Amino acid sequence: IQFDSLSFNDFGRSDLAGKEARDQALREKTKKLKIGQVDVFLSHSWHDPAKPKWRALKAWAARFAAKHGGRSPYLWLDKACLDQENISKSLVCLPVFLAGCKTLLVVPGPTYTQRLWCISMVKMAVLAAPQLATRGS
Repeated sequence: IQFDSLSFNDFGRSDLAGKEARDQALREKTKKLKIGQVDVFLSHSWHDPAKPKWRALKAWAARFAAKHGGRSPYLWLDKACLDQENISKSLVCLPVFLAGCKTLLVVPGPTYTQRLWCISMVKMAVLAAPQLATRGS
């Protein structure tokens, strides 16, 4: 099974601002990888400010690159990696996408714990992919 991923190098702060679901330019930057090859499933709230999320993600990516010979991480981000034209079918696969990533990265902001969707992702990780809670990069 393959699914879409996005290289951190092809991603920017503005991509964390607002949830313009049909961001075709960002979607076109994705790459198909096999399960287990995507480094991180990115969980954040679209309602939180982009700047602090970007700082946290950028710091994480720098630590990742330092540990992996300078390689940029591949991440799974919903607005880039879900098929927005077939959202119902894509959402059914979320547990597979989550379990297929090496790590769950939570980038919390002021609204993160108030968003049912965000809490559901963490719960799904604990239940469906408990290895994500013990593996880091």
